[in-house]
Amino acid sequence: MKKTDNPITDGILLDPVEKYPDYLHDESWLRGTAQSISFPKTEDELREQLLQVVKQGGTLTVQGSGTGINGGAVPQSGHAVSTSRMNGILGIRKDPGSRDYLLRVQAGVLMREQLWPAAERKELDPADWDRESLETLKAFKAEGKYIWAPDPSEPTITVGGMAANNAKGARSYRHGPVRDYIESLTLVLADGSLVALRRGENPAEGRRVFGNSGLAAP
Repeated sequence: MKKTDNPITDGILLDPVEKYPDYLHDESWLRGTAQSISFPKTEDELREQLLQVVKQGGTLTVQGSGTGINGGAVPQSGHAVSTSRMNGILGIRKDPGSRDYLLRVQAGVLMREQLWPAAERKELDPADWDRESLETLKAFKAEGKYIWAPDPSEPTITVGGMAANNAKGARSYRHGPVRDYIESLTLVLADGSLVALRRGENPAEGRRVFGNSGLAAP
């Protein structure tokens, strides 16, 4: 990643208005502004960048693929974090209670370009996967066709975007919303701390993080 002449820290680029205009609006075409932007690739990079921004006392806007129509991903000042480069599928395991398989993914994974091919055509890049995932992948490829059941209307939506707003779609009448297909979440808070949430475990922690915002912990 190219550095600017005066970066806050490695990976954070200053004055993104001219260089990255596509990250200053979403599908609502509300226009915003930001003093800096970053494109973390890993959880550790994201945590480091958030800590640097918080130390500077700035505001923070997290972005997925910018498919929203209400301006939620549009920064009005401060720092913008794009998850577009956190787009790895990191592993796979079998759900012991069903015929389903569970993918471990980063927030920037795209539904149309990555989830659909992974489920329907078994197109997965297992580079850097652990041994358990590699063995599970063999079993998965030997199975029949699978689908990613939720079908939000915008196919370029990211996993993080789907989780953040509990996306639905045409299939929701039969298959339900996205939250039903999330087994666990790892959240990076603004202070760099991590919160791990798993379905059916420690609901008090989920309520602490989500509060009364209307978002549902898995």
